[in-house]
This record gives sequence, structure tokens and C-alpha cells, in this order.
Amino acid sequence: DRGAVAPGLRADLVLVDGDPLADITATARVRAVWCGGVERPGL
Repeated sequence: DRGAVAPGLRADLVLVDGDPLADITATARVRAVWCGGVERPGL
């Protein structure tokens, strides 16, 4: 249940606004967080 993003699998994800590889400040612009496959609003 690890190593891929697909329906039915667990996932810890952080969605940021921008490309953190090209612009490290994009890591400060968090749009959404998922822990264990569940979206965590307000993080």
C-alpha cells in the first residue's frame, strides 16, 4: 500500500503552489495536505 498514488492506496502528500525544485519559496505556499490518504483541511 506504499510507493504509488492510486485509488485504494494510502498516501501522505503535500500540494504546493509552484515548483519547489525551481523555487524553494514554493514550499511555504502549501495548498493541501493528505495524511494516510485523508485530506487534512487547515494545515
